[in-house]
Amino acid sequence: MFLLPAFLAKFAGHDVTVNKSIWGPMYDGSRQCSLSPQETRLREQISTQVMSKRKAQRIVSEAAHLQVWPTRIQFIEALAALSSLHPGEMHRKLEGSKTTVVKMLHSLASSEKVEWLFNSLRYRHGLPFHVRMLLPSGTTANEALHAELNNFFRQIQSMHLSTLSLKLNILRLGKLMSHNLALFRPTARQMPGAHVLARRLGKPVWTKDTWLAWVEDGRKNGESLPYKKRRLEEQRLTSRKSPAASRKHVSEPSSLCHGTATSEFEEAASKQNLLSGRQNQVGKEMTVDVSIPMFDHCSKVCSTLTHGIFGPNASNPLCEW
Repeated sequence: MFLLPAFLAKFAGHDVTVNKSIWGPMYDGSRQCSLSPQETRLREQISTQVMSKRKAQRIVSEAAHLQVWPTRIQFIEALAALSSLHPGEMHRKLEGSKTTVVKMLHSLASSEKVEWLFNSLRYRHGLPFHVRMLLPSGTTANEALHAELNNFFRQIQSMHLSTLSLKLNILRLGKLMSHNLALFRPTARQMPGAHVLARRLGKPVWTKDTWLAWVEDGRKNGESLPYKKRRLEEQRLTSRKSPAASRKHVSEPSSLCHGTATSEFEEAASKQNLLSGRQNQVGKEMTVDVSIPMFDHCSKVCSTLTHGIFGPNASNPLCEW
């Protein structure tokens, strides 16, 4: 059964000699994609296992030299060959399920599922090489992203939509900074992402002069914070709720990140009188004004960013690279 992962890995491969047009347009589930009579016959051979051993070995040997699956019929034929070569494994039940292996393979060869699998080849062959080389294979990257998002929002019960957008931008910035650093320093790839980001933030992103110039330029042009207007509109809409609904509402943490980083950021901001809060039934809300003294606490904000993205066990970002 070690052949099945090799068969599925071909959907994440790339062949420079193959044009993406051979698979047709992307499948979205709306159009009919019935199997041909020959494909239907091969699909039934997965269950009946009537394919000869010699033919099955030849099909598997030829499939091993393919980088991608050119046609649907070759993939279904390879599944039928796999079933014929390992008849004893076909009636085993999948772990944690009552479904047998042969039923799983038969379902995998359905027209809809095969088309969804071929969407991967259609998409990958339509990308330029410098983008395609960075794409992950399998579901590991997707599961890792879910774990990072759960860790980033684990102490937050509710938030405004503008706050969610801001937090996701912060998470994306941290990922880009750590990945960019590891890309140009190969030895950094062996380190955890939290350590790479901490060392990247140990060096100021801007100087004091550039910070002052940016603040002054924003004041002259009358520019406001990007999410301020959206936040005011969301607060206006939520204030219309009934008293019973507002008492059940739980406000989100007041700073960029959560956990121990929240108190550090509040303490740093309060020292410069940047923090103005008001207590009500809903909870504590903070309004932080962007002004020049904020520059003196950039290193502490970087620390909150690291802890917020990678958890309280992340390294101190004040260390030098």
